Amino acid sequence: MDYIEKPHCAPARIVAGIGVFDGVHLGHRAILRTVHQMAAETGALPAVVTFAPHPRAVLFPDEPPRLLMPQEKRFSMLKQDGLLCWVIRFTRELADLSPEEFFEELLHFDGCELAGICVGTNWRFGKRGRGDCAFLTEHCEKQNIRFSAVPLVELNDMTVSSSAIRSAVTAGRLNEAKAMLGRSFRLYGKVVHGFRDATEKLSCPTANLEISGGVLPPDGVYIGAVELEGKRYPAAVNIGFSPTFKRERQERRTEVHILDFNGSLYCGELEVELLAFLREERTFADPEKLKEQIFRDLAGIYNYFETEEEHHE
Repeated sequence: MDYIEKPHCAPARIVAGIGVFDGVHLGHRAILRTVHQMAAETGALPAVVTFAPHPRAVLFPDEPPRLLMPQEKRFSMLKQDGLLCWVIRFTRELADLSPEEFFEELLHFDGCELAGICVGTNWRFGKRGRGDCAFLTEHCEKQNIRFSAVPLVELNDMTVSSSAIRSAVTAGRLNEAKAMLGRSFRLYGKVVHGFRDATEKLSCPTANLEISGGVLPPDGVYIGAVELEGKRYPAAVNIGFSPTFKRERQERRTEVHILDFNGSLYCGELEVELLAFLREERTFADPEKLKEQIFRDLAGIYNYFETEEEHHE
């Protein structure tokens, strides 16, 4: 197998959770808990085997999924959970392996001894997705490898999945996405130069975000939060076309104004929590009218965080 990344350790006896794990949501967390439990019971090390790029991006290049987080963030979250992390490069050649061939690769996985395998009940592998939990149950038993298929997590009559989270966010149902993730939905991106309208005409400097992870909700103004240098700052997040400033070429942009922060963010990476929808994006008669609305928005955001703090006291 072609590894993009793997642990710096000697071959070991491991229990491997296998999957894409985009978003590391509650369904994934259930698999990871089982991996830790199986590892403790077998005296092995807990591990994950994941893939990059996303398999659908290789199998369906004309309609790749928008990832919920950059792959580096996904790897980091898995490692923070105390798991050894192997990242396999997903290719057409890998996809064309039969289930038997893929399982044989796992048996000789990076010199490690497999004490156990854990997947979600809906996981498929091998050419045309012919490999499934029934296949793994039979073949793991023959090899004296423990196997666990973790049921899908149901939440408020919904099945938790990465695609369900994407659908919830694009429809503006941020609370639904938060419930499935077990944390606030986030956008990830690099701060790039914009038109400077917010700074020069609105007295409200913004960081223009070039999105590298996360799907966009409907256009509008959102209450957000950004952590910088160990401190959490309230933020106003505008997603849309800034229609008050008429330009020849309108581009959908994501702009973040961080309240009470005066430092430079250019060329840095930003992780933005989206907490709540504040209002729709509107066209104002002139920049001054927009400026008045922005200050009302900021007052609403301050009030949101004050109320949040009161609820946590």
